[in-house]
Amino acid sequence: MSRNIYYKVLAVFLAVMLVGNAAFAAVAVTDVTSSHWANDYVQSVVEKEIMALNEDGSFKPNDNVTNVETIIVLYRAAKQAGFLNGVNLNTLTSKYEADLEGLGIPKMLAPYGGDVYPALSYALENKILVMDEVKYFISNGKLTEAKKVDTSVFFGKALNVYKNENLNKIISLSYKDAFDISLGALKYVNLLIEYNLISNKGDSNGNFNPKSIINRSVLAVYADGYYKAIGANGQVATGTDSTVTVPNPSETTDTSGSTDTATQSSDDVTVSGTITDIFTDLKLIEVKEASGKTSVYDLKQAKIYADESLIDFSSLEKTTLVKLTITGGSVETVKLDKAYDKVEGTFIQVTELMGETQKFRSMKIQLPSNAYDFKRVYTSTPVTIDGVQKTVEDLKTGYKVVVAFDGYDAKSVTAYSEFYQIGGMLKDSINPKAPTALSMTMDNGNSFYQELTSEVSFSNTENLLNKNDIVKVVLKYGTVISIEYIGQAKDLVGTIEEIHITKTPSIAIKLDTGIVETYTLSDKAKLVDDAGNETLTIYDLRLDQIVRMHVGIEGIDRIDFSKETETVSFSGTVTNVFATTNLLIVKGDDGTTKTVGFAQNSGLKITDYVIGDKLFIKGKQLTEVLFEADSIVVTKN
Repeated sequence: MSRNIYYKVLAVFLAVMLVGNAAFAAVAVTDVTSSHWANDYVQSVVEKEIMALNEDGSFKPNDNVTNVETIIVLYRAAKQAGFLNGVNLNTLTSKYEADLEGLGIPKMLAPYGGDVYPALSYALENKILVMDEVKYFISNGKLTEAKKVDTSVFFGKALNVYKNENLNKIISLSYKDAFDISLGALKYVNLLIEYNLISNKGDSNGNFNPKSIINRSVLAVYADGYYKAIGANGQVATGTDSTVTVPNPSETTDTSGSTDTATQSSDDVTVSGTITDIFTDLKLIEVKEASGKTSVYDLKQAKIYADESLIDFSSLEKTTLVKLTITGGSVETVKLDKAYDKVEGTFIQVTELMGETQKFRSMKIQLPSNAYDFKRVYTSTPVTIDGVQKTVEDLKTGYKVVVAFDGYDAKSVTAYSEFYQIGGMLKDSINPKAPTALSMTMDNGNSFYQELTSEVSFSNTENLLNKNDIVKVVLKYGTVISIEYIGQAKDLVGTIEEIHITKTPSIAIKLDTGIVETYTLSDKAKLVDDAGNETLTIYDLRLDQIVRMHVGIEGIDRIDFSKETETVSFSGTVTNVFATTNLLIVKGDDGTTKTVGFAQNSGLKITDYVIGDKLFIKGKQLTEVLFEADSIVVTKN
């Protein structure tokens, strides 16, 4: 049996990825192969005995991590780096043992044995933890799982035990959800970025995902970076040269989905090649790149497209050219270099299951010429109705359908009902008197684009619809027929004027100009106190409180408590321009970095500034990292 065939047999019968020769020289981890996105980190921490394998040799890369395991891994990394040489661990453990027993913390944890109490004692002694935190490590007899933000704080505190960095500095994080990171955690997240333990870009959507639960693959990334940062044998290192992207845990399924992941950034990774083998039962494909490199990819979570049509795994064929987009180690999309014929018409009816195998139905379509066409629709054929994945049985007579097909077989069915409505935020402006196209981000996060005709009706506006305006769109059989202006996504700072607690709550805010504006409160709104906690409700609001509101697609989606501040000014240079959120990143002449937004009615426009502009800015310092500009003067381009 040749080596290649041997590997394929492993892929089919053991459901693992192809393994290169290098894997046999490394630690024998049974479930993390050389093509797994975290392989290098897993191999490193297992070889150094920072993380342990299970008795069967498995690492279980997708298992969620508990807070206790996180602390054990920190302890073992410090121990392997030589920082606990000469420390009497028995004496240290006995100092905290009674308290830990009183909290019900177990002394043993597989696969780490009796490391629990020594690890927690080490963390308590070095102020990485306090006992009040440990009591939340167990709930109803079970160890609690570790959130990404908590893990970052633990590693940040542990890192600074040996680094002794000044954490009292102005911090500006570029994550889209930076507001969701508590103020107490910001400095530790920033410290990990500075020492290259994590990326400053976030996941593929630019988010940090602070409340997501991490898995063992992600913990291996943290642990490997931490060990390298503190240095071996107690010699503190100055950081590493490469930046590690920690994926969103929900995306780190056990796949072989990336290449060269040791230097992977937070951007999507793309792989192009030819399908050389297909393992249908396991939903795996083998792809050979132009360089000759062959890898196996797991497509269980992937969306597969051919000429923009969503198709099923069963439609894949050997020798087809494909392009894979990989996010956080998981294959997100597969695009085939293949175009199917398409037929467009009106759905008439579909039969019951037919054929000897009872696997397909016959769908009847009326063409624009009034003739009829028939296509086979299988149980696996993707069907979307009004942008939502459905089944062929959900189709109704009269729906507009577009069918991608190969011979008699439908590869995908896209359908549109008579009337349906979508909401979202405009990506580009629209002139109602001469509309050309609608480009928007829908409230479900997906993008929508369609060319418009003069027959589209507009309501609530006669003027230009601007970028970031919120609209409702009505479609008839997939064609836009009306657009209604709802409002504008914006940030407001002012005092609470009115609070209406009804089935649909609303809040009125009085701006500095004296204008009062009222908005409904989204049922997903976050109310954040001045310490960064999201524990408040509408009942905690009071009249005349100074707040910062963000108004989005569904109304007010965030309220931050603010403090009245004096007008201040500073000079600095633009380092980033975020047009979609109307924010500038400006490095001050004193070396500090601020995120600068525009005050309501300031007249400032994001399009007036580019990277490199030297600015003189006057306004208010709203938070430690956020500045609201009332006026900006460009002193040098």
